[in-house]
Amino acid sequence: MPEGMTLEVRNIEFDLNKQLSKGWLDNDPFKTAFFNALSMSFPAGECFFIESVRHFRDEVKDPKLKQEISSFIGQEGMHSRQHRKYNQMLSGRQNPQWLDAQ
Repeated sequence: MPEGMTLEVRNIEFDLNKQLSKGWLDNDPFKTAFFNALSMSFPAGECFFIESVRHFRDEVKDPKLKQEISSFIGQEGMHSRQHRKYNQMLSGRQNPQWLDAQ
């Protein structure tokens, strides 16, 4: 990480109902569906990143890098949590408004 910068683990919650509103991305059904689909893939990718870094964590000797690894794992975990919640809400909708025919 660049000198003078730190990775801060932020526990942020989003208003997911607002995010699941019709055409949340520029009021465009295609963009909305595309980014909703991307969100479905994020938890698996974030898990892969976490496990990849965790695999080598014990070999790291530099205390600053060890702290950065811990922060990275924490932040990716928080990020993944939000995507899982969003994806659960998204997949639980039987007829999402943003898919309704005009």
